[in-house]
Amino acid sequence: MASVGGMLGVTFAGVFQKHYRSTSIELLQGALVGYIFESAYLCCNLVHSVPFGLKHQYEAYCLATVHGFLFGIVHSYSRALCAELTPKGREASIASFYQVSAKGSCWFGPLCVFFIHNKYKRYSGSFPVLGVLIIAGFITLLQVDSVQGRLDAANFSKEKCEDASLGSGGRVVQYGSAT
Repeated sequence: MASVGGMLGVTFAGVFQKHYRSTSIELLQGALVGYIFESAYLCCNLVHSVPFGLKHQYEAYCLATVHGFLFGIVHSYSRALCAELTPKGREASIASFYQVSAKGSCWFGPLCVFFIHNKYKRYSGSFPVLGVLIIAGFITLLQVDSVQGRLDAANFSKEKCEDASLGSGGRVVQYGSAT
């Protein structure tokens, strides 16, 4: 269900982006708002008098689809945003850093869930923590100025090209070339 949701999420986001001329950062913010609502819905599991909040099997299938939908958007558009903000000539190093940071941080959420489950013997206690982490990511993303970032990346590329040509004795040398 999550895989189908992911494919639907990426497709929907592409159509939405073209129709409304949205940026990658706006789509990421929208997906994180969706995750905040999903976390709030899951927190309803902590209130015993509420009849919903992952208390029935059908809710798990619906939430898996919603999670896949949102994850597809976050996964693809976070890479797109990273590519937009990467200076020319630095693509390989930034892509490597992105991959290492993604692999290095993917253990944090499951570790939080592990400790909370061991302490309270319920998975539902981890939903507020994950909600706080998502809100922290959303607030961090609000601080990113993608327009200025693209300009900074372009200026960084130009400076590196000028530095490379000045050090070549007046010959114009493309940044990153061996000569």
